[in-house]
Amino acid sequence: MNLPSEAQGAVMCSYRLLRTAGDGAKRLDVRFGPGIVVWGAPDDQFEAIEDDVAA
Repeated sequence: MNLPSEAQGAVMCSYRLLRTAGDGAKRLDVRFGPGIVVWGAPDDQFEAIEDDVAA
């Protein structure tokens, strides 16, 4: 995704793809600012951070 490791974004939507092999892939739509939105990224490419850090 070519994002710097220190980039922080807000999850706009979280969903699971139903028509895949196995239990389905979990995906995220994430906004990193006014010009950078990642649509449908695999959730294992992100890690959760504390709310006070994300502010």
